[in-house]
Amino acid sequence: SRASMTIMLVYMVSDGSITPYGYAAYQGASSVPALLMPLYAGQLLTVHGYWPVALVCILLAFLGQLIFAISLSIGESFWVGVFGQLVFGAGACCVTVAQRALISSRAGDRASFAMGAVVSIACVARLMGKIGTAPLAQAVGNYKVAPYMCSLFCLMSFFAGYATWRAEVRKDELKI
Repeated sequence: SRASMTIMLVYMVSDGSITPYGYAAYQGASSVPALLMPLYAGQLLTVHGYWPVALVCILLAFLGQLIFAISLSIGESFWVGVFGQLVFGAGACCVTVAQRALISSRAGDRASFAMGAVVSIACVARLMGKIGTAPLAQAVGNYKVAPYMCSLFCLMSFFAGYATWRAEVRKDELKI
């Protein structure tokens, strides 16, 4: 989502729906939660465990992205878009904390490799967001569909995470 925003700036400024300052507000809004949310997320992880917290945070990221997409589609709702970016940023930040906590607790002597793999996967996702947004906008004829695709990816991540969690629970049940 954040990766596609770079490309969307060109479209948003060219059609007059936003100024560069407004774009900076969107970008900043998704980053602000990273200042405090990791502390809160760490405590949630300790109390509730990795999977429930990660899945709720993925849903939070999905909701924020969907709010942003709707606000962009409607137009004239800049502050709703900023709110959507705040919600997205909070969810995405907590997911990152959950990923890293899971790796540090389970990877053992392979933690460095596992962390490197997660960072590489995140870089591939950013690359895909950057190179996929403009062709998608051109193919559909409207750049405002891109945030909906990002919402869809968040939702797909939720279902993949849920399936992984259930498989892990099932594996643990079979050991008993």
